[in-house]
Amino acid sequence: MLVVLSAVTAFIVALQGAETITVPALTDEELGNAMEQLQARGLYAQIEQRFFSDPSLKGRVVEQKPGPGSRLKAGRSVLLTVSKGAVVDRVDDYIGRQLQEVEQELQVLFATYKPLLQITGNSVNYVFDDSEPGTILDQDPAPGAELTGLTPLNLLVSRGPEVQTFSVPNYVNLDYNRAMSLLAGQNQPFTFTLADVDETTAGGIVVSQEPQPGAVVEQSTPVSLEIQPIRRVGARQVFGLFTRTLPRYAVPVELFVEVIEPSGERRELFTTQHPGGQISFPYLLEEGAQIVVSAFGGELLRYLVVKEEE
Repeated sequence: MLVVLSAVTAFIVALQGAETITVPALTDEELGNAMEQLQARGLYAQIEQRFFSDPSLKGRVVEQKPGPGSRLKAGRSVLLTVSKGAVVDRVDDYIGRQLQEVEQELQVLFATYKPLLQITGNSVNYVFDDSEPGTILDQDPAPGAELTGLTPLNLLVSRGPEVQTFSVPNYVNLDYNRAMSLLAGQNQPFTFTLADVDETTAGGIVVSQEPQPGAVVEQSTPVSLEIQPIRRVGARQVFGLFTRTLPRYAVPVELFVEVIEPSGERRELFTTQHPGGQISFPYLLEEGAQIVVSAFGGELLRYLVVKEEE
C-alpha cells in the first residue's frame, strides 16, 4: 500500500513540475517543419486534414490550437489543421460533353469551396458544327492543366449545323391546346395573342397566324398564333394568357412547363427546346393552380393563377 501511494505521489509531483513551454507560430509552415519544431520543444502534434480553396496551401498548416504564444506543459499536444489542397486542382476533360451539364457539375463541385474554375459569358464561343448544339468542341486550359487560382474556362461550343429552314404548317382553326402541342413537339418557338371577341367563333380556336402557312423560314423563327378568348368558364376556373420574357440563349435549352393543381397534383403542360426571349401561351385552369417553368434542372418562373377583379 505504501509503495503504491508513493508511486502516485511521484507521478503527481512530476506533472506539477513539468516544464512549461511556449507554443510556436506554426501557421503556413510545412507539416514536417511544424512537427520538428514541436518535437524540439517536447510537444506533440495532433493532425487533422481538410480541403481548402487555395492550392498553394497543400501540405501546410492552416490553423493551430492553441495559438502561438500559449503555454503548455511538456508532453502535451497541439492540434494542427493541414490543407489537403483544393477539392479540384487540375482541369478535367470536358471535350465532347454538353455545356449545360458541365456548368451544373462545376456549380455543385464549388458549392462549398471557393471556385477555381469559372465559366462566364465571355469565356464561351459558339460555332456552327455538325455535332449536337451545346457540345463542347475545345477548351482552354487543356485537360490536366494545374490550377493555382481562379481560372476562366474558355470553351468552344457547337451551335449545331448551319441554319435550318422549315415550311410553316397551317394552325388556323385548331384548338389552342392542339396547336401548342404540335409546336412544342416540333421544338418550334411560339407566342399567342388574344383576338377581339367574335361571338360567331368558338373560344380557344386559332383565327390567324404569322408567318402564313407554307412560308419557308429559319427554324428559330417564332410562330405567332392569335386565338379567340374563351368566354364561358366554370365558377372556379380562370382563362388567361401567360406571358413572360426569358434570357436569350446561344443554343436552345430544354424548357419544361408544368401545372400544379390546387390539390397538389403535378402535370406536364409541354416540353420544348426554346431559344429564350418571349414565351406566351393560353391557359384554362382552376383558381389557385400554379404554372411552373423550369430549365437547367431548376425552376425559372412560378405563377399563381388568380381571378381578376371585375
